Amino acid sequence: VAVGEIIEVRGNGLQLPPSLATGRYELYELTDGLALWVVDCTYHQEIIHIRNSVLGNDHFCLTFNISEDAVTLYKQSGRVVKSGKNLSSAIFFSSQSQGLRYIIKPGTHMKFVGLLFHYDWAYKIFSQNNIPLRKSRLMAIINNTPIQFTANMDLKILSVIEELFACRLPHYIKLKYFEGMAIQLFAMFLRNAVT
Repeated sequence: VAVGEIIEVRGNGLQLPPSLATGRYELYELTDGLALWVVDCTYHQEIIHIRNSVLGNDHFCLTFNISEDAVTLYKQSGRVVKSGKNLSSAIFFSSQSQGLRYIIKPGTHMKFVGLLFHYDWAYKIFSQNNIPLRKSRLMAIINNTPIQFTANMDLKILSVIEELFACRLPHYIKLKYFEGMAIQLFAMFLRNAVT
């Protein structure tokens, strides 16, 4: 995203210019191969976000969107999806080999939690917990094949997301708490994918 304005990094957060957006935009590296980002921003300018596809396919992004305003996703397949409003298509999963574009209109309130993880981290989770891999979507992670889809969010996942936004722990405790919550979200996503 190129915005033509200075964006500072302080601690785990981006300090967005008030003319661009107000709110919270934070990223936490939790463990080797796993990061979590938390966004609760209202945008004051139109932003066109473009994530180009890359040749590698060893990183994945899992986003849980609870924005009050639906966000229109333009997937690499050409499919257009409204994400977030009323929990419909509020979970977005993509490997880095799949491009994505979305447009944020002025006045849009974006509120989401995202997990960024490496293939090795996911493989370790699968192998340690004997997770059944009957579904093609999960097999795509293990086989490192390109994948991109949306899914509806349930109320159990929503409650975990709300807990993350409410967290007011000191930083040194928050990282471990966020790691546990990230693993819980990943497990809940997997459960929904295999049932």
